[in-house]
Amino acid sequence: MAFQKTVNKTQALGSAGQISKAFHNYCNTFSAIAGDENVCVGCFVQAGTNDGEVVGASGQAITANILGVVVKDKYISSDGTEAVHIYREGDNVTILNAGNIFIEVEAEASQGQYVHLSKDAGALSFDDEIDTTGATKVYTGFRVSVGNSDPYDTDGIIEITTANA
Repeated sequence: MAFQKTVNKTQALGSAGQISKAFHNYCNTFSAIAGDENVCVGCFVQAGTNDGEVVGASGQAITANILGVVVKDKYISSDGTEAVHIYREGDNVTILNAGNIFIEVEAEASQGQYVHLSKDAGALSFDDEIDTTGATKVYTGFRVSVGNSDPYDTDGIIEITTANA
């Protein structure tokens, strides 16, 4: 058994892929099939080539519509083993496309900013305005509801929402 080595002054908001209970009455999820090995908990996904299939968008080139964020839930992978955070191709996944969810970020995010993914590499960015041109970024349909910029000193968990986005 591991011993706790770190004690934080404040409790974490949640964990990546966890649905926020703040506005639980405004939440929509759907089931899909992981179409590649880039589908992971708390990451954005885009439409796959087959019907009902999703492929990773976070860290990947964006080639289709952004469908939502992968929800962290208890599941058994397709080969019968207990899975961790990365889904195997062919596994069932739950996607949140409306509501509030926690994601992990490596950048400063302020409340009210819009969440974008770069078209070439799927890198997250947070902007005060929606990029309507779509030339280099794709708007995800989410907005930051609880950021990490007060004051920004570490990467970590933020809450994003589709409300007022």
